[in-house]
Amino acid sequence: MKKRLDDLKQEKRKYFENSPTAKFRTPEEVRAEEIRLFEEIIDERIESIEGDVELLKNGIKRTGRQITLGGGKIDIRLDDYILEREEEIEECENETRNLNRIKELLQDPEKKPFVWDIDFAEIFGDKNGFDIVIGNPPYVRQEKISPPNKLKAEVSLADRREYKEKLIKSVKTQFPVVDKIGKKSDYYVYFYFHGLSLLNEKGTFCFITSNSWLDVGYGRNLQEFLLKYASIIAIYDNPKRSFAHADVNTIIALFGAPRFKEEKIGGLKVEGNKDWPLLGNVAKFVMFKKPFEEIYRNPKIHIDIENIGVEIKGGAITELVKNVVNTHDYRVFPIIQEDLLEDGWEYPEVR
Repeated sequence: MKKRLDDLKQEKRKYFENSPTAKFRTPEEVRAEEIRLFEEIIDERIESIEGDVELLKNGIKRTGRQITLGGGKIDIRLDDYILEREEEIEECENETRNLNRIKELLQDPEKKPFVWDIDFAEIFGDKNGFDIVIGNPPYVRQEKISPPNKLKAEVSLADRREYKEKLIKSVKTQFPVVDKIGKKSDYYVYFYFHGLSLLNEKGTFCFITSNSWLDVGYGRNLQEFLLKYASIIAIYDNPKRSFAHADVNTIIALFGAPRFKEEKIGGLKVEGNKDWPLLGNVAKFVMFKKPFEEIYRNPKIHIDIENIGVEIKGGAITELVKNVVNTHDYRVFPIIQEDLLEDGWEYPEVR
């Protein structure tokens, strides 16, 4: 499968470069090859799941025999074991049904679900994600979030609630460490989590969004996730709105890819481990005193900001603000993520 992904990647490159040695001559031929490969990936996944189901069923059979040999008295622990295995089997069967549905829809571009690791199979197969994710996601207040596949006039309150639950579940699927997400979160907050999930381990994330997640309650879960598991490179603010027509104050958020560390003792995973790998990273809150269009023309400013370090750590906020660097072009508040987590992250006032 890895060889097929590599071959497809090379042939797609040849096609787009119009190479005389290209195997494919039309977009339809490229699409057909992708579909064939996607079908193989899905079939392989289904076969793997079916093998898991068979093992689970055999485990239930063995447990059932133990209960019978025990003289009819059911051991509570064995009973719980059977229930857990049955739930796992049901989850596997649901996934198999979903995969079969995706396979049926592959031929129809209008109906085919968009699945990142299938639609970009060569990217995830080769690098396990993107080098960079950059975007300006939609700003939609929580009360207006609704299913995108229905007309607004047709959307009920129940539809909105169900869709929001699916959004929350989708984030927890990508990042099981996320305990909860505030239901009052604006739409773009979900894009933060999903954008981060698309990065490879050396990837970089850059979003321009509203700054509201930095100082309102629903931003707490995203803030906590970033402090524990991602490197906050910088958050750039500007006195001038980035989009004149947008009635929101925007920031540019620049992060590294999430990292997770599991402590092991004697080869065994230690549950409940609080070993967050990026607490020592220096996060920088940058307020530019000039419009972005003037700042980005001067690379020296960005190099100087990148070289700013932290002298004071572990103190009260009144001490930590002594790390602030102030020039006629910008003001930077550098602070290690552990200090932010200790104090509770509130948007530092930088003027």
